[in-house]
Amino acid sequence: MTQWPKIFQGLPRIFRPIMLLLKPIIQFFVLLWFLCLKIPSPDVFIVQNPPSVPTLVAVRWASSLRNSAFIIDWHNFGYTLLGLSLGRNSRFVSVYRWIENRYGKMADGSLCVTKAMQHELAQNWGINATVLYDQPPEFFHPTSLEEKHKLFCRLDKDLRQPLGSGDCVSGVTYFLQEV
Repeated sequence: MTQWPKIFQGLPRIFRPIMLLLKPIIQFFVLLWFLCLKIPSPDVFIVQNPPSVPTLVAVRWASSLRNSAFIIDWHNFGYTLLGLSLGRNSRFVSVYRWIENRYGKMADGSLCVTKAMQHELAQNWGINATVLYDQPPEFFHPTSLEEKHKLFCRLDKDLRQPLGSGDCVSGVTYFLQEV
């Protein structure tokens, strides 16, 4: 999906509530169009959450229309992330939480990456999730001393000299000035 048009990004702050309503509605219809018309019908839709709105709603609708299973991979709660920017008591956050909870319960299955998330989903959301722990691929490993040395030798050339005259301060400073 394309980014929100730049023309809307520069609007005055007073339009923010309207944009917070309009943006997910437009995204919902675009996402539903792709899921129902542009791709072959899958057996299963697996959705990572967040983002919750409009993703959970659109995928739930598409899974019903296409007779596909609907599985959510819970990594976090979208409403908590939205609350960081809008404040916990925002009406948008309350609506977001309600949508996330309602459509989360409609999933045919749920996955999560920690026992803590599994417990939270079960106790406070009424959702039974299966824990699948994240594991890094084998090529991720602690960096050896030799690898660190090679990296810093390679970077040394770039870091040794300043990029321009504005990178260095010269002249007298208040700390060096004689009183």
